[in-house]
Amino acid sequence: PERASMLAARVSKLVDLKRSERRDRKVAIVLFNFPPNAGNIGSAAYLSVFESLMNTLDGMKRQGYQVNKPESVDELRDAVLHGNAAQHGSDANVHTLIPANDHVKRERWLKEIEAQWGPAPGRQLSNGSSIFVLGKQFGNVLICVQPSFGYEGDPMRLLFEKGLAPTHAFSAFYRYLREDFQASAVLHFGTHGALEFMPGKQSGMSGTCWPDRLIDDLPNIYLYASNNPSEGAIAKRRSGATLISYLTPPVAQAGLYKGLNDLKASIDRWRTQPAESADRPELASLIQAQAAELNLCEAEPLWNIETHGNADERIQALGDQILELEYTLIPHGLHVTGRPLSPAERVDMLLSMADSFHSVQLDRAAVEAIVAGQTAEKALRIAGIAKNETTL
Repeated sequence: PERASMLAARVSKLVDLKRSERRDRKVAIVLFNFPPNAGNIGSAAYLSVFESLMNTLDGMKRQGYQVNKPESVDELRDAVLHGNAAQHGSDANVHTLIPANDHVKRERWLKEIEAQWGPAPGRQLSNGSSIFVLGKQFGNVLICVQPSFGYEGDPMRLLFEKGLAPTHAFSAFYRYLREDFQASAVLHFGTHGALEFMPGKQSGMSGTCWPDRLIDDLPNIYLYASNNPSEGAIAKRRSGATLISYLTPPVAQAGLYKGLNDLKASIDRWRTQPAESADRPELASLIQAQAAELNLCEAEPLWNIETHGNADERIQALGDQILELEYTLIPHGLHVTGRPLSPAERVDMLLSMADSFHSVQLDRAAVEAIVAGQTAEKALRIAGIAKNETTL
């Protein structure tokens, strides 16, 4: 019966949300903060959070939501992260204070929390008499900072040990969003957060499980990286989240920075020198010194080609390592929701996909032509490939 009641309540909230006017909807956007006190507010896997937030607010305002949008990303970031933070000695702007006596009167699971964390208001996000709710309101949109796990050295302890509870601040935060701010929906912004890792069963959630207690019947939308379906499934299963996937950044070949470039040039020079060259012993020592500086080999004993005939083998192995590093695929920056890939990023992505999935080294000029909207035939001509030389 308890599960049936929760299901009915959640469906009712979703119906209300769909029927409501956008200008009347109140949306809470929740940013992750872990580890706390380390400048990590608004971190998310592969996502440029504040640029993406700005684009989201722009889109919401165009679609009819009441949003008092900041003028710039820097202004948005400063309002959330700084504001009155110094006044309260907090990690971010304090949106509101929840008095301890109010928390005691309204917290349904107070005994469980106090058994774990002591008397209200607790030590986390507290000045001793009140609990902080961190964030900044922009019209009907509240951008807020999710409280930390509590066990910062071992955050997964909350998930895997039975009988534990979230902090006073964590429970009060979600109660504030539901009952005081009266959010129509909550948007957890970016992979990932702490809600879905709170104590409780792994599946088949019930009213005794903390993720279910905290989110209650509030519609939960979760912006999640498309390359992390396993943890996304946890957010769906344990916090009733509807996932909206964002792309990971385009990938590109890592290339080489200065020290590696210098080493590569020395190895190329070694390969072009005749075996009887008088410069080879000195060049072998140079290569060893450059590689040791990059932690690719030991600085001693010295590679003396007259007494160590395996110098060729070692330098060949170094060359292979350099090649592997140069062509390693890495993320190119961070993804920004609402911003398409630039032409250069699209070219890098297509080249990387062809190499990774099909082991094909495409001609860059040909791919640039395709990205620019040229026909496949013209791209082939640019690459110097006749049409009849290709296969589907």
